[in-house]
Amino acid sequence: MEIRWQGKSFFEVSSAYGNILINPSDNNSEETQLFSGFNLNPHKDKKVNIIDSPGEYEIKGIAIRGIPSPLTEPSLSRDINVIYVIDIENIRLGVLGYPGHELSAQVMQQIGKIDILILDGSSSSLEINELASMIRSLESKLVLISNNNVSKLLVELGIKEPTIEKKISITKSSISEEQKIILLEN
Repeated sequence: MEIRWQGKSFFEVSSAYGNILINPSDNNSEETQLFSGFNLNPHKDKKVNIIDSPGEYEIKGIAIRGIPSPLTEPSLSRDINVIYVIDIENIRLGVLGYPGHELSAQVMQQIGKIDILILDGSSSSLEINELASMIRSLESKLVLISNNNVSKLLVELGIKEPTIEKKISITKSSISEEQKIILLEN
């Protein structure tokens, strides 16, 4: 499996089962597309597998679970962020989307154990220390963050010299036991 950051909040996951485009912008592909935020889908008329709401899905042998979380302070709005848990090639990916509020114990339990966490470090409305705490709490072995204005987040996570890659190729056996944080650049 390969994972690339394509700019903004757009990540691409390529696997033997198919490709998943996460929060694509200006993309005309006919691949499976996941959208985390409210009303972000520009391609409703295309013949693609579009997932933009909570629920359980299976497409071409890829299991996808969408878990609702608050897009903002729950007392201010009912808009939701969808966190995705994707089971593909015996690897469990977690995609945070646009977290706007700390995750409840119930949401953390629904997410469960994930191998790889994918996030756009600039897409959260959380304070940096809250986002860093969320990353630590999820305890994934590999954290992939877009290299997009994330210097404060890296400081909060204690990363002095981050590993920076254009893409990452991953197999279940290549995931180490110690947590590793990698910045993806496009």
